[in-house]
Amino acid sequence: CFLAGITRNTVKFWRSGELINSILTNTSTGDTMIAGAEGPMRIVNCAVVHPIGAGFAAYISYTTTTLNTFEISNTVFGQTPAVAANTTDFRGRNNAWYAPATSNGVLVYAPGRTASTMGQLNGWPNCAGNMLTACGFTSPTAYNFSLIVGSPWIDAGTSAGVKLPTF
Repeated sequence: CFLAGITRNTVKFWRSGELINSILTNTSTGDTMIAGAEGPMRIVNCAVVHPIGAGFAAYISYTTTTLNTFEISNTVFGQTPAVAANTTDFRGRNNAWYAPATSNGVLVYAPGRTASTMGQLNGWPNCAGNMLTACGFTSPTAYNFSLIVGSPWIDAGTSAGVKLPTF
């Protein structure tokens, strides 16, 4: 799935959902790029880059804390604002951030805690392998999402714990 130039809530799950193998770019974050009302919710093997405006890169359960899982794996966040994980069960594995555009330096919010560094995020339960790097795409502003030679993202993902649906 490739979504570009969409305004407000590029992808919205009214209850639960999964965003897999998708690219979201140049979309408005007047609210958020990826929204989940209750969860559980997963974002797997995606690129969420170059939003336009303020808001969140992704959130689950914006108004109240949920017990449902919010899992993000093997996903790139580029020049995005923070992720709001309003859940007691946030899982983040092998994700990459480049040039984060957070207003206060926070990458991920969760109930009672925030992560402003990869060390903090990777220290959370069920979080590991997350990294802050330079952009590894050839030219995301020109919609060229091939990886550059020597990109730290090559072979950096994981399949451990990531169970994709069978069709």
